[in-house]
Order: sequence, then structure tokens, then C-alpha cells
Amino acid sequence: RIQAAQRGRAARARVACERTQKNEAALRVQRLHRGTIGRKRAAAERQLVEQAERTAEEKRQAEAERQAEAELQAEVERLAEVERLAKAERQAEAERQAEAERQAEA
Repeated sequence: RIQAAQRGRAARARVACERTQKNEAALRVQRLHRGTIGRKRAAAERQLVEQAERTAEEKRQAEAERQAEAELQAEVERLAEVERLAKAERQAEAERQAEAERQAEA
């Protein structure tokens, strides 16, 4: 009876030890899995941040290009106005000279 009791205690101790080892193994796997998921999540977040930064930079560049285009268009319009005024001034000068010649002939 004593040996049977000792064998029973030894068997229970062995089962408890195996259960502890299984729990430790499960916890190790869980920690590894959590670590893998955490790394994947961190990588995905980094990708999102980088993508958002690229998008913001592209928007800034597009706005800068629009601004430069608007400034260029304004400069073209200003130069066209200057050219129109110069042409009108040349025409007025030609008319004054023609008038002066007509008066000189008369």
C-alpha cells in the first residue's frame, strides 16, 4: 500500500510537472506570437506614417507647382500688358509725327 501510494504521488507529481512544462511552452509560444504580431503591427504603422508623409509631401509639391504656375501666368499677363502699352505708345508717337509732318507741309 505504501508503494502504491508513493507511485500515485509520483504519478501525480509527474503529471503536474508535465502540465507545468506544457503551460511554460504555451506561454513561450504566446509571447513569441505576441512579439511577431507586435513587430508586424509596428511595421504596418511605420508604413502608414511613411505613406502619409509621402502623400503630404506630394501635396506640398503640387501646391508649390500650382503657386509657381500662377505666378508665371501673372508675370506673362503683366508682360503682355507692358507690351500692349508700349505698342500703344509707339502708335501714338507715330501719329504725332504724322500730324507734325502734315502741319509742316501745310
